[in-house]
Amino acid sequence: MASDRQFYVRLDDICEAWVKHRGQRRRIQEDDAISDKLYDIPMETPYQQTSRVRQVDCLNLRALPYWLGTIDAKRITDPVYAP
Repeated sequence: MASDRQFYVRLDDICEAWVKHRGQRRRIQEDDAISDKLYDIPMETPYQQTSRVRQVDCLNLRALPYWLGTIDAKRITDPVYAP
């Protein structure tokens, strides 16, 4: 939950297994229906032996179903599952 009391999901985490993150970020920014639902939220992320705060692309949870519906199924890569 962010400071605006809305829930967000990390875009890079969702894209990691299926599609390229940068391309999806650009597509969301160009989509009038959900472009205002993409935010850069400062988060603590792992960095070498410590952590650091950096801006992370996050999509408002309410926009997630719409965005997932815009992804071309032919572009989805087969996820690799670790045993």
